[in-house]
Amino acid sequence: MVNLSKLSNNKVVNFLKSVFTELKFVEFPTKKDTIRLSTIVILISILFGMALFLSDWGLQTLRNLITSFKF
Repeated sequence: MVNLSKLSNNKVVNFLKSVFTELKFVEFPTKKDTIRLSTIVILISILFGMALFLSDWGLQTLRNLITSFKF
């Protein structure tokens, strides 16, 4: 049988109680905010991907141009 007085002094139980207390103060984003921020993340990811692609393509083209010269 579990001694309830020892259980209430348990560090894990105290931690979980404090976690649930803090969760009452958390303000979750609205649907509108979630959609807006997700759109921003997707657009920045696409722009970063395009920049990475263009720099890779440009450096590859430059390398091919340099190595194609016959000395």
